[in-house]
This record gives sequence, structure tokens and C-alpha cells, in this order.
Amino acid sequence: MRQKQISLRTASIAGLLLTFPVPPAHADFFLQHWENKHQSPKVLDISARLGAYFTEKNFDDSGSLEKPNDLNRYSRIDSDLALSWGLSRRLSVFGRSSWAHVELDHAVIPGNAFGLTDQTVGANFRIYESPILSRLSTALDLQIQLDFPAYDNAVAAAAGSPALGNGSVDSTAGAFLTVPVSQNTSRSILMTGGAGYTYRSSGFSAAIPWSITAEYRPATPERVFGSLGMTGTYSLLTDESPSLRPSSMSGGSLFTNAVNPSLATLKGAFGYQFTRGFKIFLHGSQSIAGQRSPLGFVAGFGIQAALGGQLTPLGSETEHPYANRGFVNYSLDAPVLRSDAQLSLVRVGKGRQDGVEVGQVFDVFEKNPANGDAVARGRVTAVRFDDSDVRILEVFKQISIDEGFVARRLIQ
Repeated sequence: MRQKQISLRTASIAGLLLTFPVPPAHADFFLQHWENKHQSPKVLDISARLGAYFTEKNFDDSGSLEKPNDLNRYSRIDSDLALSWGLSRRLSVFGRSSWAHVELDHAVIPGNAFGLTDQTVGANFRIYESPILSRLSTALDLQIQLDFPAYDNAVAAAAGSPALGNGSVDSTAGAFLTVPVSQNTSRSILMTGGAGYTYRSSGFSAAIPWSITAEYRPATPERVFGSLGMTGTYSLLTDESPSLRPSSMSGGSLFTNAVNPSLATLKGAFGYQFTRGFKIFLHGSQSIAGQRSPLGFVAGFGIQAALGGQLTPLGSETEHPYANRGFVNYSLDAPVLRSDAQLSLVRVGKGRQDGVEVGQVFDVFEKNPANGDAVARGRVTAVRFDDSDVRILEVFKQISIDEGFVARRLIQ
């Protein structure tokens, strides 16, 4: 009965996302890529990015490069503040606020502009997750996203200033498939691919955004991480009013007011992951092919922090309150020093000097293990002289694991 209720609830929420009304009404179309925004449960992820974008040429109708007359360079500095919140194991919500400074280096109509650009809100719902007891699993996510302008191009045109964006509102619905390619005790490699359908207001062509990304994730904090992939948009050639949208507000660059644009972009990121979910990273992208779109390059950096969370592995939703009672013996107790919900990892205060080895199994208890059952089970992935990292593999009770909990080594 419980499984049936969960299935009905899942189907209802998935149906709601699929039938969400797409308003007839985005934005910096070539900067913000179609990315999976699923977030771990009870985790608030906050990230800030600063990036510089440069373009001097356009892809024409045939995909060849051409330089607009009198344009030396269209450049902009963009800053983004993004939030994503895992409301549950399946449902996440997200948003982004962006600001930019635009510089138009043009022989006839130079200029600059600054202000809020295109803003984003959306939701992500995980409809499938493979039931395996590992930190990462195959997953299928649905996502809806609304991008809308926080500027007025009519005001910019009257002032003779460059445009901050297209001025359209973009509504996108689509899906992502994530597949672990390789996992071991030190790292994981995932592949994520996705596509969607974007409706754009103001007569702009509808489009299919797509992306495919390989991501390297360390299994422990204080390690490097990175990603590499391709992303782009494919125009459905439904532009309604090309003659009403001159490209002069970008000096001839097709960054704004492009008619039926298609573009493919190579993107990547590389950074360092500290403890407690804090990261710093460099990011960049380079457009490599397109039609009726700008040849652009982006370079920048960012910081990211993940707050809160529950240490629960993907693919495990069932609690087992009596899983260990009377059947398990232990040989060593270790205090939990810290935890990382995004990595499903805890650090315990016993190490090599205490006989801890990689591969040993620990059960995690609340602060007094004599008065209850284990809340989770994990395996040692890294050992130092006086502490070790334990990756959570199985959850017996949905509870946040905190400093002061006790990890006990199983006798095997």
C-alpha cells in the first residue's frame, strides 16, 4: 500500500510538471546553458559567478564566419547569483539573478550599458532513480524553467545604448538523464544529457536547448573536481518578425536580436572542493559552430556553498528501524567529527594508528549507541593517521548525521 501511494504521488507531481502552462512571453540566450538543477534533499546551494564574454564575428546562414561592418568588439561582464534548494529527494526549486556591464567597441555607434539582465526561476522533479546502494545512481529528471528580462530595450534604444539582452521571455520544459560511468572509493565520473523545448515571446523562434556533460566528482572533500561538455540550441525556424529586430543595438553582433539562431558551445569548469560543501572554480566556454549566431568566448570564476542536507544515498528511500538489532558485533568506536551531505560522507576520529583500513564497514549511531539502533552504514574510503572518511552506503533512519554521533566498526 505504501509503495502504491508513493507511485501515485510521484505520477501526480510528474503530471503537474509536464502540464505546467508555458506563458507566451529569456534572454541572454547564448550565455545561460540548459543544465540539470536537481539538488540533494534539504541542501541549499548558493553560487556566485563572474564571467567575461567577448565576440567579434558572427556565424552566417551557412555556418561560415563573417565580421560585421565597423564592429571591433562586443564585450560584457556578467555576474550571477544562483540558488537551488532540495525540498525533498525528488523535488528541487531554483532561481538566478544576473547583472551585466556591456561595452560596444564600434567605429560609428560605440556605447556602453549596465544593469539587471535576464532572471531565472524553475523547478526540477526526479521521476526515476535506480534502486542501488551506492552514492550515485542512474536518474531521470524533468525540469521547467522561466527566463525573463529585468530591463527595457525600448528605453535603451531611445537612449542610444547597447541592449542588455533580447528582451524576450523564454519558457522551457525538458528532461535530463544522468548515468554513472565509473565509481570507486576515490572518485566518480558521471554523464548527464538533456534536451527541452523553449517557447520565446516577441516573435522569436522556438528552439531545442540541449547539453551533454561529463563530470568528475571526488569521493572526499579537499580534492579537485571538474566537468567538460557541449551545449547548444537548435532553432525551429519559426521566427515571426525578423524585420522588426535590427542588430544595431549590438553593433551588428548577433548576440541580440538574432533571427532563427542555432549554436553549439564547448564548455568546462575546474575547481577545488573544501570541507563543508564550499568550492571555488574557474569556468569557460567557446562557441564552435552555428548559424545566425555570435562566435563568442567566456572566461570567469565562481564560488559555491552547500548548506544543510541529510546524509542519504541515492536510491534508498526505505527506513529499516530494526536492521541491526541482535545480529552485529563491533570492535571499535569512533566519534563523528564532521559530515558532508552532498558527498554522503562522514569523517570519524579514528585512523591508521587505531587499525582502521580502507574497505572496513562502520555503522553510525546517535550519540548513545547503547540506547538504539544504527541510523546508517558506510564503508571507509580514506584513512589518515588519526581520522578516516566513511562513505554512507545504506540508511536505516532518515536523520541528519551530526558531529558527536558514534561510528562503530563491524566485525566481519
